[in-house]
Amino acid sequence: MLGEKFYRGKNRIFMKEQIGEKREQGFLVLDIREEKAILSALRNGEFENAERRIEGIFAQISNRRPSHKSIQMICAELINIANKVSKDAGIEIAELYESRESPYEIIQKHETLEDLKAWVLGRYKKLTDLMQDANIIGLAGPVSDITQKAIAYIRRYYGKDFSLADAAQEAGVSPSYLSRLFKEECGMGFTEYLNRFRVERAKRLIEEGEMKLKEIVHNVGFNHYNYFFKVFKEMTGMTPHEYELACKRDQKVGVD
Repeated sequence: MLGEKFYRGKNRIFMKEQIGEKREQGFLVLDIREEKAILSALRNGEFENAERRIEGIFAQISNRRPSHKSIQMICAELINIANKVSKDAGIEIAELYESRESPYEIIQKHETLEDLKAWVLGRYKKLTDLMQDANIIGLAGPVSDITQKAIAYIRRYYGKDFSLADAAQEAGVSPSYLSRLFKEECGMGFTEYLNRFRVERAKRLIEEGEMKLKEIVHNVGFNHYNYFFKVFKEMTGMTPHEYELACKRDQKVGVD
């Protein structure tokens, strides 16, 4: 009866006659085709596609009631997929998880299947959001450890004043080598990538509407408003003011 709590959820009263005969717990594994489809969806930033597939996997778990060991192995595979995409995109894996605990330990602590599914989907949603923020969706493929370190450095210090040399020192290579490698693997130079990242952050802050433009400029690491204005327009086709007005119009239409 207590075992039913995992499948039926919390805050429920279970009567023996409602449970029926105990189902035989079998073994269930993640289909390799499904695994590849989820991997592809995440790499392309298609959260809705990944979400639909995760929902299907957990519906299958609910129907077949496999052993808890089997469920943990499936969730571990789903975590491995997220970690692989995160690493390939240059995102620090630690950014996906709020807790300092290992994600493999966390999946063993959820009391219900619904909580476990919500946690997995939460990690996937955060990963696609991080990829969108970093404007790195669409990279040709995995990048080297050196480039990953440089991208991680950008993500961590984008709001401060730093140079290619600083990132190169973090990655343990010369600035000229990092510059060449970064362009080869990312399809753009280090400075362009940094500016794109900062503009994406600025767009998010403008959309939230809680900061003034002058505050946003310094918050995302630009030292001069005129340079921010120039870069923002080059990358979005709009000035920051035009983008702000467009966001306000869209919000008004949404309210109406």
